[in-house]
Amino acid sequence: MALHPKPPAHRWGPSAEKAPQTRRPRPRLGPQAAPTTPGREDVTVSGHATHEHGRAAIRAALRRPDLAPAPAPPTVDRIWAYIEANFAAPIGVGDIAAGAGLGVRQLQITCKAHFGLSPLQLLREVRLQLAHHLLAHRKRAPSTGAITQVAESVGYTDLTRFGLHYRRRFGEPPSQTLRALVPSPARTAPRRVAMDRYRTAAGLLAAPVPPPNGCQSPAPEREWDRLDTEFTQVRADAELGALFELPAGTELLRRRFVSHTGGEAQQIAVSFLPWSLVSGTPVADPACEPRPGGTLAQLTHLGHPPTRVQETVRSRMPTLLEAQTLRLPGGVPVLAVTRRMISHGAAVEVCDRVLPADRVVLDYSIDL
Repeated sequence: MALHPKPPAHRWGPSAEKAPQTRRPRPRLGPQAAPTTPGREDVTVSGHATHEHGRAAIRAALRRPDLAPAPAPPTVDRIWAYIEANFAAPIGVGDIAAGAGLGVRQLQITCKAHFGLSPLQLLREVRLQLAHHLLAHRKRAPSTGAITQVAESVGYTDLTRFGLHYRRRFGEPPSQTLRALVPSPARTAPRRVAMDRYRTAAGLLAAPVPPPNGCQSPAPEREWDRLDTEFTQVRADAELGALFELPAGTELLRRRFVSHTGGEAQQIAVSFLPWSLVSGTPVADPACEPRPGGTLAQLTHLGHPPTRVQETVRSRMPTLLEAQTLRLPGGVPVLAVTRRMISHGAAVEVCDRVLPADRVVLDYSIDL
């Protein structure tokens, strides 16, 4: 079995910033296109009181969860600094490279490695995320010219192109976001996820059978039509080290699962296990997935049966990769569930699960 040190790069669509030209004239935006009048809310970046929060949200949204956790290199910080200071200007690849002190080729390699995007795709994503933030976090009712103001303030000089890019990215026109950030109807019936599923699985393992040789195991009763897997060996960052109560830099097995039902991805799970615990075992072999009983059964067969499960649930907007993987329309949040499996006081697994909030119901019960 071969573990890849780094997942393959993703294609995010056309790398060119400009859309194909049409013969129909397009409205042009300019400094005087949408002046701010007394009593009207200034929805531009410069006038928005919370635009710094929007920029922070963009950084979080563009973090690559498919890469091993690691601090951003200084070159990435310089790229960010230049784009954040100049996204509203008519800049191109050469400008970004010069502003970050990089060659064009080095800039392209760095952006692809850290964001999975070309420099122009990164610039477009920053502009669109800021535009979405401004439209969705307005303080007053929509006013005439608000979309034009926002488009201009994030660097778009062509209102038609702005609307096209915005709809492709968020699944709705800017006017819909401006009216109200209302999630689109779910495409599938919500799936119930009960906390007692762990107790049920543990009961089935009350008398565990010795693990079979290699990957030979009974066919599991699958909850999913398809399970995509990706295994890599990584080192724990400070956050993962704290969750495992292990030093930062400890070697971990990282397993990324994307579960599909009815032809659609329904959840993303990224599971981390101590490498010293699973090295040389079938648990570290992606060809052995899926196995009956999941992680709980695998840990039990390794001699570390989980005795406690902790889950932390929060709601947030999806990252770019999550939105594309789960095919989320604009405005639909996700539920992010961080799970720790503990065996007799020691954390043996940390798992981050991401589920579309419109397709799942978390069902909890407490015995008193």
